[in-house]
Amino acid sequence: MMKRIFGALVLLLAIGAGMAFYAMSNFRIEQLVLCSEPGTGFAIPAPLCRQYLLHFRMNQDDIDDLQAGGGLAFVLESGAPGKFELAERFIDKGLDVNADVRPGPGDRTHSALHSAVILNQPDNVAFLLQHGADKAKPDSEGQTPLQVAERLQSAQPEESRAEVIRLLRE
Repeated sequence: MMKRIFGALVLLLAIGAGMAFYAMSNFRIEQLVLCSEPGTGFAIPAPLCRQYLLHFRMNQDDIDDLQAGGGLAFVLESGAPGKFELAERFIDKGLDVNADVRPGPGDRTHSALHSAVILNQPDNVAFLLQHGADKAKPDSEGQTPLQVAERLQSAQPEESRAEVIRLLRE
């Protein structure tokens, strides 16, 4: 009797795993990145999504799709534990640190570094600079990340951007 129960349990687990892998194989790369974050509402456990992402995705098509969308900014803005490790893996696979990001149709373009400056994320700024982000690259309005940080600091003095500005001046 116990063997049958155990066998049925193993069969159910195998079917569930197969369904999860099938679902993940049909996810866009952005969905898979989000699925790898705990608490984002996906039925598939975040650690399973993360392992699938790391071991079975990140091919050239995925890199191209991510680059055409939010790029490295999307990965870094996620709340995923280990987002820097994930970002490094994407960079190693060819994701461009300095590529333009267009948040939406008709929006201005900027780099992942600009995005980190706008969101006042010194840890992301430091990571991007360590991985070759170009501090001199202007956004579509001609402003460098430092100019954006200084403008935002002036417009919103209550939200200190001192650390971001310091990193960009080094």
